[in-house]
Parts: sequence; structure tokens; C-alpha cells
Amino acid sequence: MKVTGSVVKRLDDHKILVEIIRTSACGGNCHSCGSCTGNQSQIMARCTEPVEVGDRVSIEMSSNRYFLLSFLVFLLPLMVIVASYLLLHRWIGESASSLGAVLIGVISFLAIVLGMRKLKIPKAEKL
Repeated sequence: MKVTGSVVKRLDDHKILVEIIRTSACGGNCHSCGSCTGNQSQIMARCTEPVEVGDRVSIEMSSNRYFLLSFLVFLLPLMVIVASYLLLHRWIGESASSLGAVLIGVISFLAIVLGMRKLKIPKAEKL
């Protein structure tokens, strides 16, 4: 996946904040389906070249990594909630297992987000 955007902010020596225009699953014809709410997003990227705010950059990230991150953020916590509910329901009552499953799901989501901070961020190249 390769996107082009403009530098919004320089975070430190090698990290920048880039604003991109997201492409949608419907091919950019958003007025036909109405499911897209916003089409701009900000991405943190590393850049070894000297860039200034307003410069155009290109960011490339593999599609596999994109799908892995989507799975980790959206589906894994949901799977943890369902699995923990089923396990807790077997040993304790209905209401306690619901509360426990939600707490375990929130904790797993926070652990995933903190763990994702250790992943490599995509590289930006000045255009």
C-alpha cells in the first residue's frame, strides 16, 4: 500500500506526522454508498531526509502489515472477549462472566495498543 500526503508536523529528528487522503473500499465513490465519514487521516512515519511542514512525501507499507494491524486492533480483542466469556460462564455466574469478559477485553486491547508502539513505523520518502 503506497500513499502520498503532506507533512503536518515534525515530531523529532526522524519522525514526522503526515496527513493523507484515505482511499475507500468502494473505490473513492463515497457519495454512492455513504458509509465513509472522513477521508483524511494522519500517519506517523519515519523519515531520514530533511523535510519541512507542507512538503509532500510518499509512504509505503505492505498490505500484509496493514491487515495484521487491523486484525490486532479490531478482531483480536473481540475474540478475547468472546473466549473469556465462554470460559468464565462455565465456572461462574452469568453477570460475573459478562463483567469479567469485558474487563479482560479492555485489558487485552490496552496490551495490544502498548505492544504496537514497539512495531516499526512506515518509512516516508520526500517527493
